[in-house]
Amino acid sequence: MFWVIFGKSNLSNSDIFPICIYVSRRKPRCHDILKPFVDELTNLLSGGIEFNNYLYAVSVKSFCCDSPAASYVKCTKQPGGYNCCPKCTCRGVYIDGRMTYAETDAPNRNMEAFIQQEDSDHHVGISLLCNLNISLISVFHIDPMHCVYEGVMKRILYFLVNEKKSKVHINQLVFHELDQIV
Repeated sequence: MFWVIFGKSNLSNSDIFPICIYVSRRKPRCHDILKPFVDELTNLLSGGIEFNNYLYAVSVKSFCCDSPAASYVKCTKQPGGYNCCPKCTCRGVYIDGRMTYAETDAPNRNMEAFIQQEDSDHHVGISLLCNLNISLISVFHIDPMHCVYEGVMKRILYFLVNEKKSKVHINQLVFHELDQIV
């Protein structure tokens, strides 16, 4: 199993490049993957990188992860948990066999509260990424694949196939084919 951290420069025509490649027969501990990355990035953030007699500043613009990977490296609750929202402090409610997040006015998360773990139900550990001088709230973006494509679309398809109230129906064979895609 490969676990890879990639990087990309903001310079024009820059290609994506591997930063760290971790190989393991099983899922590694988060700290095993992040420790070398965080150590090196800490040096680069504070000292920059010299190339062709020019010192370039290094910054982190974003981390591009799916929702499970983002919660794994940030040591927060996995998607679908009661306190899993990465952007606000809403608490999920389990209704009719599914987790819902109906609270629309919950306070936004901030980095100070994140580091202090003020919402202890949101955290499952202390991420090494907290050692970096970056906001783990703003550099991780919401993953549409898990939030919309797999979650909402699958429920819509299920409704179209199984609900008697639906005015549109999809036969079971088409549903199973779509289910494999989604």
